[in-house]
Amino acid sequence: MGEPILARVDVVHRAGVEAALGADAPSELAVRLSDGRTLAVAFAPAQGWTEVAAVDITETVQRGRDGDRIFELSNDLVCTATTDGRFLRLSPSVRDILGYAPEDILRREFINLVHPDDQAATLRELGTLADGVVTVGFTNRYRHANGDWRSLQWAATPDAETGLIYAIARDVTEELSLRAALAVARDAAESASRAKSAFLAHMSHELRTPLNAIIGYSEMIVDEAEDDGAATGVIDDVRTILEAGHQLLMLINGILDVSKIEAGRVELFLEQVSLVDVLNTVEATIRPIAERRGNTVRVTHDGTPWLLTDRLKLQQILLNLLANAARFTDHGTVCLDVRVDGDGVVLVVSDDGIGMTDDDIGRVFAPFEQASASIGARFGGTGLGLFIARRFATLLGGSIRVESALGRGTTFTVWLPRGGLSRGADAQAVTGGYLVVVEAPREATEGRATAASTAPRA
Repeated sequence: MGEPILARVDVVHRAGVEAALGADAPSELAVRLSDGRTLAVAFAPAQGWTEVAAVDITETVQRGRDGDRIFELSNDLVCTATTDGRFLRLSPSVRDILGYAPEDILRREFINLVHPDDQAATLRELGTLADGVVTVGFTNRYRHANGDWRSLQWAATPDAETGLIYAIARDVTEELSLRAALAVARDAAESASRAKSAFLAHMSHELRTPLNAIIGYSEMIVDEAEDDGAATGVIDDVRTILEAGHQLLMLINGILDVSKIEAGRVELFLEQVSLVDVLNTVEATIRPIAERRGNTVRVTHDGTPWLLTDRLKLQQILLNLLANAARFTDHGTVCLDVRVDGDGVVLVVSDDGIGMTDDDIGRVFAPFEQASASIGARFGGTGLGLFIARRFATLLGGSIRVESALGRGTTFTVWLPRGGLSRGADAQAVTGGYLVVVEAPREATEGRATAASTAPRA
C-alpha cells in the first residue's frame, strides 16, 4: 500500500497498517479510511514488497454496529446459543429479567435454569431448532436469581452456516397472570349471570301464579258487575286493576323471556303458520292499545299464506314492535306491511312518531335500555321488547334492522325464512348454540313440531 493510499487511512488505524506493511508474516486488518469507509485488508509479504488486497466492508460493519446497539439497548432478552443448550452471548437486559449478570450464566447449560415441568418441552424445541425449524411463541419458565419463576416467550431462528441459534425472549409473567385472573373473573361473571337468570325465571313463575288469579278474578268481577248493573265507577275501578295486572304480567313475561335467552333455554315450536291468521290476531290485540293514543293501525299483506316458524315467537316479535310504535306515536299511524322476498318474508313496522337519533339507535336493542331516560319517564316501558324481538328473530333464522330520524318516525324491518330456520344454514349456526330444532314429519305439521333445548355449558 503506497504512501498516497496510506495517507487516506484514519490516523487511529495508520500505525497498524504501517506495522503490517513492515511485517514478515501475513496479516489481516479492518481499516477505517478518513472518508468513513471501512476496508478488510489482507497483507501478504513478498520478496522486497508486500501484496495487499482490500474489500469494502462498510455496510457489513455498520450492520454489525446497529445489531450491537439493538443488542445492548433491548428491553427483551436477546441471546446467541448453541444447539447443545449453552448461552454464548446475552444482552444486558438479562439482569432485569432474570437477575443474573451475563457472565454468570454464559456457557452454562441453560436447561438447568428451566422449570422442571418445562424441561422436556424445552429440549424438544431445542431439537427442532437444531433441525433448522424456526421457533415462534414457545413459552417456558426460567428460575430468577431470587428463586421466583419467570415465564419467557421465545422467538428463535437457527443459522445453518454457524450452527448457532439467535433468539429473543419476552417476559410474559405478568401478562399470563393477568390472563388467568381475567379467566377466573369471566367464569365468575358467567356463573353469576346464570344464577341471576335462574333466579329471575323462578321468581317470574312464582309471581305469575297469583297474578293470573288476580287477572282472572278481576275479569269475573267485571262480567258479574256488568250483568248486575253495578255502578260505572266500580266497574272502572276493577278494570283499572285488570289493566294494571295485564301490564305487570307483560313485564314479568318479558323478564322471563330475557332470563331464558341469557340462560340458553329458549324453546322453539315449529309449525306451518298461516301468516294471515297471525296478522289478524296481532291487529286485534294492538288496535285498542294504539287507539288509546289516538293512533290508526293499518295492516297490509300480499296474500302470503304459510311459513314454517314458531307462531308464538312470531306474534311476540310483531306485538313488541307494534306496541313500541304505538307508545311513541300520538294521533298518528302505525303500519304493518308484509310481503314475500324470495325464500323469506319481510315484515315492516313503521310509525310517524317521535323517531330516534343515531345514538338512540345504537342503544335501542340492548336489554333494559331506552332511547333516553327522559323518554322512558315520559312514555313508560321497560326496554325489553326490542331486545326480545331481535333475539327471537335471530333464533328463527332471521334479522331485524331499524331506520329512524328524529321527529320523522321509525321503521323496523324484519326478515324471516319461509321454510325453516334459515337460508340453508343449520340450526346450531343460526341460533348461536341455543337450540337444535327437531321438525315434525310433514303430515304432522297441522299439529305442533317440537324443539329440544340444547344450550351448551361453558
